[in-house]
Formats: sequence, C-alpha cells, structure tokens
Amino acid sequence: MPSESKEAKRCAGDDDGDVKQSRSGGDSDSGAKRAKDEEFDEDNNVVTKVMKYFFENQEFNQAFQDFAERECNLFDTEDEVEMKLEYVHNAIDMPASTRSPWLEGMKRALTILCTCVRRYTDVFNRFTALFESKLEAFIESQRSTVHEFYSIVQKAYEADPESTLSVYSQMLVAVCDFSVFVLMMRRTREAMALHAARK
Repeated sequence: MPSESKEAKRCAGDDDGDVKQSRSGGDSDSGAKRAKDEEFDEDNNVVTKVMKYFFENQEFNQAFQDFAERECNLFDTEDEVEMKLEYVHNAIDMPASTRSPWLEGMKRALTILCTCVRRYTDVFNRFTALFESKLEAFIESQRSTVHEFYSIVQKAYEADPESTLSVYSQMLVAVCDFSVFVLMMRRTREAMALHAARK
C-alpha cells in the first residue's frame, strides 16, 4: 500500500485545508467538498481509480511481471524448501552421542534458513517499495493524496467492511503480504521453468 509517512513528512506543519488547497488549486472548502463527495461515489473516487489502474494498466502490471521474472530465481521451489526442511529435521534428530556433528548440522541448517529469509526479505522490500512508489505516483497524478486515499478506505471500511471499496483495499493489502509475495515468486519461477522446458 502507498506509504503514508512520505505524505505526512511533506505536509508537516500544514493543516489539511492548506494541503487540499494546494492540491486542488482552490480554497480548502472546495477541496474538502470534493473529498467528501468522492467518499460516497464508488465510481468516482481515488480508491476506485487506483483499483482500475491496478487491474487494467498494462504498464503497471508489466513492471511487476518484469520484477518477478527478474528476481524469481532467488526463490526456492516448494520441493527445494521441502529438502531444506528435511535437512533441518535430520540435523535436529541426530543422536546425542554425535553431539559435535549435530551442532555442525544445526549451524549449517540455520545458516541456510537465515540466508533464505534475508534474501526473500530484501527482494520483498524492493517489491513493496516499487509497488508503493507506483501507486503513490498514480494517486498524485489523480490530483489526490495518499492521506485522502487512506481516509476514503477507512471511512468505507467503517461504514461497511464488505463494501466494494473495503474489498478493493483488502486486495491491495494482500499484494504486499509476505507469504503471498513468496508464493507469487515461486509460481513465477515454476512457470518460467515450464516455459523454458517447452522450448
């Protein structure tokens, strides 16, 4: 999801009216009225526009497809994960009489797992930064702010957690979920391997 912290830093010291005035080019009352009107118009608000952009914009989607294809080889397939977990399991199950090899096995197993977690986290952080920057740029191109975006999402959720806007926002959050991201990267790797095998 877009980062609120950048918007908060940019608006530090300004009240909401000043921010809306500078964004809309009008006075704060018209900016507030525009934001209020958009909150209740599910077809014409920044959240709906973001979702259309998310699902329909080829350039946006291609950026993430390219990212996944470029980085997916760093992610283990499910079979490779199973082998590493089996290795860890075997290291843990070593008899106490072989304490030294057991300790060495545990060190190797933990090193493997920590390396995977670090590597996955680094790629995930780059993915979320790319995702947030693209959404923030789009929101700003719509003469809106990240703050307005979150405000509409929050009000929609409070009014009806099952509303279209609430569901849209949950979809955006799911994209930035670590486990969903890892699954996407593994699936991309598997699809690329299958495609390469067919050639």
